[in-house]
Amino acid sequence: MRVHAPALLAVALALFASFVRADEPQKEARDAMQGTWTIESFTLNGNEVDPGQLKNWRRIVERNHVTWKNGDQTMIELEIKFDPSQAPHTLDSTIKTGESSGHTLLAIYEFKDDKLTVCFANPGDARPKEFSSKPESGQSLYVARRVKK
Repeated sequence: MRVHAPALLAVALALFASFVRADEPQKEARDAMQGTWTIESFTLNGNEVDPGQLKNWRRIVERNHVTWKNGDQTMIELEIKFDPSQAPHTLDSTIKTGESSGHTLLAIYEFKDDKLTVCFANPGDARPKEFSSKPESGQSLYVARRVKK
């Protein structure tokens, strides 16, 4: 059987174009998350973190890598994956440092303008269904705002 190069090329380009289009929402979500973020509020398993403690916290996103800092001190590093096609949007964060390295936090997120809201479950727990953090829920919730350049 003889294959014609132009036909083969057309099929390959069509497949590549469909792959690129399928990846566009993920790329857009990743691009929207880039940069440095201040933490406006953080509720851990129903307990609010003191706002004074949050003033030096930063969430720094570079491609699929996130570093949480308290001043100059790194608190945790994560690798992240998004799925903006889900409702609500989903975010998986794999811990890369410390005792919990290798564990994945399942989360949902909402992004509007320069405000990011994330609700995540303890490692091993099911993904949250709503944006809340109640005592003994195993869920945490934070709101971050992008630092303007």
